[in-house]
Amino acid sequence: VAFMFVFSFVIVMRPVSATGVALACAEYVIAPFYSDCTPSQLVLKCVAAGIILLLSLINCLSVRLATGIQVVTTLVKAVVLVVIILGGVVTLFQ
Repeated sequence: VAFMFVFSFVIVMRPVSATGVALACAEYVIAPFYSDCTPSQLVLKCVAAGIILLLSLINCLSVRLATGIQVVTTLVKAVVLVVIILGGVVTLFQ
């Protein structure tokens, strides 16, 4: 049972979640270039694949750099959440 879980996690679950995150990121990355219309699925998928390849390459070249990028993006996400919360509190008391 443990082997089947690990096999399905490595082969199915992890790549699917990485693909979902990359597709969401690709939508936000290419949105400024397609302000008038929706981008084609091919462009979206190519940008998502490029994001996955770039992050994989960074991780292969330097684990320390990959860790630094992960720390920076986590801090940026936390700061953005704090700004959203503070904006909501300010709006609530107006």
